Amino acid sequence: MLEGIARKQYLNYYLAKIYFDVHEYDRAAHLVRNATSPVPTFLHLYATYMAVAKRRLDSTTDQSNLNDSGHIKDLVEILTSYVMLLKRMKLQKPDRVHSSISYWRQQAS
Repeated sequence: MLEGIARKQYLNYYLAKIYFDVHEYDRAAHLVRNATSPVPTFLHLYATYMAVAKRRLDSTTDQSNLNDSGHIKDLVEILTSYVMLLKRMKLQKPDRVHSSISYWRQQAS
């Protein structure tokens, strides 16, 4: 068993992780939607974020579609999920968020 996963939630987490690995983000998020442990909760938030991003990319066929209001709603949903993910990470491990930000800043330079 992994640390951060309740024994009762392990099977759902494991199946959700398999779905996530094969890019079935909606299914993965659905399986761990009621999780209370930190790791499955993180997987739920990240899978939700990835599902919205995937839907947006799949539905965008040309530049004219980017102005549709549906894409703006998707973008808002993506950003909301991402902010929730960052807040959750900051609450659980504040040091990890700061080290991640500095790592990506170094990579960008």
